[in-house]
Amino acid sequence: MLSTSKSSRRALLTVIGAVAVACSLPAFSQTINLKAAHSAALDEPYQIGMADFAKRVSAATGGKVTVAVFPNNQLGNERELIEGLPLGIVDVAAPANAVLTNFIPDLVTLDLPFLFRDQAHLERMLNGPLIDVIGEAAAKRGYRVLGLYTAGVRHIMTKKPINSLADLKGMKIRTMQNPAHVEAFKALGANPTPLAYGELYGALQSGVVDGAEAANTNYHAQKFFEVAPNWAMVSWTVLISPLIMSEARFKSFPADVQAALLKAGRESAVVERAEYARSDAERLETLKKTGVKITSPDLASFRAAVNKVYGDFVKTDTQKKILEVIQTAK
Repeated sequence: MLSTSKSSRRALLTVIGAVAVACSLPAFSQTINLKAAHSAALDEPYQIGMADFAKRVSAATGGKVTVAVFPNNQLGNERELIEGLPLGIVDVAAPANAVLTNFIPDLVTLDLPFLFRDQAHLERMLNGPLIDVIGEAAAKRGYRVLGLYTAGVRHIMTKKPINSLADLKGMKIRTMQNPAHVEAFKALGANPTPLAYGELYGALQSGVVDGAEAANTNYHAQKFFEVAPNWAMVSWTVLISPLIMSEARFKSFPADVQAALLKAGRESAVVERAEYARSDAERLETLKKTGVKITSPDLASFRAAVNKVYGDFVKTDTQKKILEVIQTAK
């Protein structure tokens, strides 16, 4: 009996020792499983960007960090994803900046109409100092910016064709829940109607709204052309979608994991933006073949109509700094 008792004690001490060693190991020696989510369809650039992000993170950490990607609002709409980050419901998300400004008001500057001169100007900004200014504003609100995705150059889909600015007057146009977008479309003479993205197809079909703004890619991918077959090429804004996670969650990781997330975020953003530019050009050709009626209204009148919106949304020092960085860039 005595021998058995000693054996049992030795076994117990061995187990306790093993547990103590395991508990003392640094967190990064264990696998970290992250959930990343977005609102777009499986074949859209968001998915390609996030899949690239997951691949880069895994490679940089030797497989210690895995990222599972959930597309098409599987873990909630964009607002719910932002709210879910600090709660741990989701770890990484790429919400439209137009939604994110409800949580980080200083980023509303990025939603101003006709902000970037062209694609080259946009790329210089999103790869340069702008990301640091945006990151500082986000950190103050508890979010970490890993990279800057986009959702393409935005145009307007409608049930009735738009050949001029006057044709927009009184139209119920779906916008994101963002004050700059709402005011921009008011300035254009429309009746802006904030609505969740997942509800848009049904709202167009039932006549709750007369139209919406979108990029070539998601206009085609979500088959909005079935219920809004007119496409006005106005390039009114470029929708920026910061790739974000909770600042507290980010800081909980060791330095090597943090570095891997930041590097993968910026590099995957370059991939995502290039894919959006490519996809937008390709989808436009496809839309033409589907019979969508494409119009090209005079942009000068659109630009003139929204000039007053700038004064309403560039007030804080951070907002002024963001605009200055963009406008003074060569």
